[in-house]
Amino acid sequence: MRSPRVVLADIGKGAGLGLALGLVLLSVGLLRAAVYLLTGGKLQPLAAADSRMMAVYVGAFAAAGALLGATRPLLRTKAGVYTACMAAGVIVVLALARFDRRHAAMHAGDWWFVGGLGAILGAAGAYGWFRAGD
Repeated sequence: MRSPRVVLADIGKGAGLGLALGLVLLSVGLLRAAVYLLTGGKLQPLAAADSRMMAVYVGAFAAAGALLGATRPLLRTKAGVYTACMAAGVIVVLALARFDRRHAAMHAGDWWFVGGLGAILGAAGAYGWFRAGD
């Protein structure tokens, strides 16, 4: 059994890596916006709601990373990796849907669909995890 100190360290490492991934993915979008502006495009200025969504985006990746860090002993098997990555995908997608104003009035069936989409995206991440070793 892992000590609480090791578990907390794994959670912190996972959250840090999730935070870094969220920031990298967010920076890709910001880079695309910069290129669009440099080529003559026009964008509306960022509103407070936009900044909040960016924070939720990065925070959701940090939470998913924390989950992966907490379940690190389970990541030794293929089924464990797929299960943990699918749960992490659900966390990210549901967090984004929950805090997006346009999706505030979703029905229960929609939430199940969005959660399923997150699970599929997490499974794709797990597939990439295993493909990276080939």
